Amino acid sequence: MCTAVTFLFCCVLVQVNTYAHNIVQGMIALLHNCPQEVAHLRRELLIAARHILATDLRNRFVSCIDQLFDENLLIGGGWTTRETVRSLAYSILADLVHHIRGQLSLPQLALAVQVRERYSVFTWSTHWVIYCSQDCNSYYKVTY
Repeated sequence: MCTAVTFLFCCVLVQVNTYAHNIVQGMIALLHNCPQEVAHLRRELLIAARHILATDLRNRFVSCIDQLFDENLLIGGGWTTRETVRSLAYSILADLVHHIRGQLSLPQLALAVQVRERYSVFTWSTHWVIYCSQDCNSYYKVTY
């Protein structure tokens, strides 16, 4: 029984990795096409994104991280959506940035710091630290 479950799981992982680019683009498209005023639907999409980003697929989101920093895409434009989904969205974005920070460029990390600075009252702690550009000889420490 355990072998069958392991086999099925491995088959699913192969298919997921095969279509990982499509999954990432589909997630971005769903956030883009979701009505901006519908808070509960956007919240469900973000919860699904949190589960996807808990896997190794989070490395595939490096190519579209600039899109995720766009507040209108991530949170939406409706007042209710902004007030109810903002903390969830930025906590998911902070987790994603934390896990892929070594793969981000310096301008992307600077954008992450700007987003954090703008919305620090809502979600992120005031002692947020990013160690950026692990390819450099030394680490650049950005604290607020």
